[in-house]
Amino acid sequence: MAATTKCWDRWDATALAILLAVCGLQFTFVLRTSAPVGVFEDDGVYLVTSRALATTGQYVRDDLPGRPFQTKYPILYPLLLSLVWRAAPQFPHNIPLFQAVNALCAAGALWLAYRIVRTLLGDGGRAALASATMVSAAGTCFFWVSLIQFPMSEPLFALLTLAALRPLVRSPAPAARSSAPARSPAALISGAMAAAAFLTRSIGIAVIISVVTSWLLRRRWRQAALSALPALLAMCGWAAWSNWAARQNAELPLHAALKFDLDYGAWLPGNAASLARVGAYNTSALAWSLAQYTLEPDPRWIDRAARCDAALGDVPFAAAVALAVAAVIACLVLGARAVRGTPAMPILLFLACYFGVVLLWPFRPDRFVVPTLPLTVPLTIIGAGRLFPGRGGTSHQNACIGLALLLAAHGVMVTAWRLNPEAARRLSAQREAAAELLRARAAPDAVVAGLNRGYYHLMSGRRFVPLMPYDDPYALYYPPDRRWWSGGRDVSLGQIDAHRRVLDQRETDYFRAAGVRAVLLTDDGGVESRLFARFAAQHASRFTVAGDAGPARLWRVTISPP
Repeated sequence: MAATTKCWDRWDATALAILLAVCGLQFTFVLRTSAPVGVFEDDGVYLVTSRALATTGQYVRDDLPGRPFQTKYPILYPLLLSLVWRAAPQFPHNIPLFQAVNALCAAGALWLAYRIVRTLLGDGGRAALASATMVSAAGTCFFWVSLIQFPMSEPLFALLTLAALRPLVRSPAPAARSSAPARSPAALISGAMAAAAFLTRSIGIAVIISVVTSWLLRRRWRQAALSALPALLAMCGWAAWSNWAARQNAELPLHAALKFDLDYGAWLPGNAASLARVGAYNTSALAWSLAQYTLEPDPRWIDRAARCDAALGDVPFAAAVALAVAAVIACLVLGARAVRGTPAMPILLFLACYFGVVLLWPFRPDRFVVPTLPLTVPLTIIGAGRLFPGRGGTSHQNACIGLALLLAAHGVMVTAWRLNPEAARRLSAQREAAAELLRARAAPDAVVAGLNRGYYHLMSGRRFVPLMPYDDPYALYYPPDRRWWSGGRDVSLGQIDAHRRVLDQRETDYFRAAGVRAVLLTDDGGVESRLFARFAAQHASRFTVAGDAGPARLWRVTISPP
């Protein structure tokens, strides 16, 4: 068993100074590039529902026609953001406050990660410095910083997950249980934090399972029951409210047309074949994401490797990426083996459970990796440090410090390069121009279809619906011809054909059922925008151009009732 650390010592003060510097650097990058929300779609939904909680007390989707209840995302993160709306209701001027909330959550998550990693490495100055620098390498990762920039739930989820695991890592080993205190408060804290993680993101079920299972494996039956109690209350409470809200939504005229956007029912695998297909493809995508988020290569370079074709001469790119992916996964496994033992068991159990759920979740797993970075990056560095020759743990810790400093420096450079203030200002100007076009050319009661819906609803007050019905995600995102190697980073012909079929066979009926009278799209080079522009040109009698604002175009939709 690894040695337990003291509650506080001078090395913790040094680590705190390092982590505060990292967090200050994060927030400096974020404030310099305060881009508008809506890039992920989810961030727009979080802001819309949090404003509804602040103004009406109801957890509803103000951006959708009929204002249905939100039953897809749990309530805790929007509830937190609603406090910002109450204090500063002027959008988009309150965006820095939303970013500040995320920055505080990220800072707390990094500190908890440091305390966990230091407990795994044991006492001593080098162990403390190694822990602080390895966690800093995760905190300077561009993908971690980018999800502070937008109002996304990952920083809060990471904070609550680590808060749930921390009491378990501090808990005594089974061999010492006869003389150890009962630690009932620790069990209640871990269970309450796991419940809060579930109420932040549905995948928090993995946190609950790992917390309760960890107590059971230690034969702490009372603590397992105490930790399960708040988790069961949270799950049952959310399930009961969601079922009630779903029944209310079912009475809305547009429910059938928008059901896929209101809950996860249409997205979950319905048979073993779909489950196997999702698991196989997500295994590749998860490996890509772990390697990319740890090493942070140039995105153009890694995308070129994903589209490797021997006839185009890109085999060296694919080979280099294959080696990088294999190396990162191997080092992660080595790091897990190096820290295995009673204190590390809850951490390894959580990662196994969490990634197991991610593999079967029918979405690209890259964003799901971000909340685990404060754990996976240190474990990967620990594994890489074991490869360096030397006697005793000191040389390995020195290697970990050196590798962590290299990754942190590289992360800062990548983040500074990719979070470009000029590009952010240009994007903001384009979005504001598109919102002005919408206010000028679309009636106040018009239903608009498009992307970035939450942002444009907040800027214009118009109701929005998705561009097309996405109730068959397996055809759209897991087509049979999708290459396993690419990790989902290339677009296959089958995926393009699936989107085209949705447009040709269902778009007119969907627009009619949803009452769509306008479409607002930005030419971002994506499959949806390119195919819809072609679809609108082929049906010019139904779609007339109402105006352009930079890369954004507004169409008026004329579809006769059935």
